[in-house]
Amino acid sequence: MIIFSVGLVVLLRLYCLRIALENEEKTVFTGGIEDSIHNVRWLLVAHMVFYFSCLCETLIKQPLFDWFSGLGFVMLFSAMATLYYLRRILGDKWTVGQLFGETCHPIHRWLFQTVRHPNIFLIIIPELVGLALLCHAKYSLIFLFPIYMRILHGRIREENLLVKEMVA
Repeated sequence: MIIFSVGLVVLLRLYCLRIALENEEKTVFTGGIEDSIHNVRWLLVAHMVFYFSCLCETLIKQPLFDWFSGLGFVMLFSAMATLYYLRRILGDKWTVGQLFGETCHPIHRWLFQTVRHPNIFLIIIPELVGLALLCHAKYSLIFLFPIYMRILHGRIREENLLVKEMVA
């Protein structure tokens, strides 16, 4: 059950990545400019390493699906539901990198006005914590999660600077 759940999430994330990259191509083709590509690559690598590490811990430990895994599953499911919702709101603005240009405008929806960086706080963080709980991957959570958070902190700082530049 655990490995099957992780497999489904991996397939869903790969599908979303493909859509985001296609949207990014369209935006760049229509004159959008990509910002902070270096940080985006680090995030992609860190995401893959975290998933791989959690999967390895699961394969080594062979944990049973218990309440701990159930909590992780619920967190992962809610993160994926939020991902679906955000993708629908953003449409072709859903990208991996930070893009700006003529076609990029602020989104005036309650979620974006209520939560700063909803992709990070409502999708990525619950997804990673949920994955670690589902897989009983305590070492991934203890050692890799703080590194990932440091990279995310850099991403948030860059997004805030980008927003200030767009407003100014």
